[in-house]
Amino acid sequence: MFKINQPIGTNTMTQKETIKTIKDAYSSLRVLNNIDWKSYREDIYNLEKQYEKNHRNYCNGREFNITVDLSAKLFVVQHIASALKGTRHEVKSYIHLKQSIFLAESLVINYEDKIKEALKDFDLNQLCNLDYSILIEKKVA
Repeated sequence: MFKINQPIGTNTMTQKETIKTIKDAYSSLRVLNNIDWKSYREDIYNLEKQYEKNHRNYCNGREFNITVDLSAKLFVVQHIASALKGTRHEVKSYIHLKQSIFLAESLVINYEDKIKEALKDFDLNQLCNLDYSILIEKKVA
């Protein structure tokens, strides 16, 4: 089901389905921990986890609807999916963007076939369009 040419913005998943998709796609990327002696998936995850913790510290007192763990996994999946679709940043952008984006792009350049195989059951556009802002919002009863 590896789809690249789906229309963008057609995400009709429920929040529960979105969370399951994030967890399943992240789990499928475990292949990145078994390529050589480095755990690349965990490296990106740890970067994203720290970014999210810093973000939440900056948003003093705000309540979030998802955990730091799920947020980090969302961005790991999203960055890798985006890189699979061809997103590439120039080196001069390194000081302005998250290091995890460059790591995701490098992994796709070096291990594209393995990553495509790992994510073959997912809609790539859907992974690229996962919406952090909708997931974090607390529902008001």
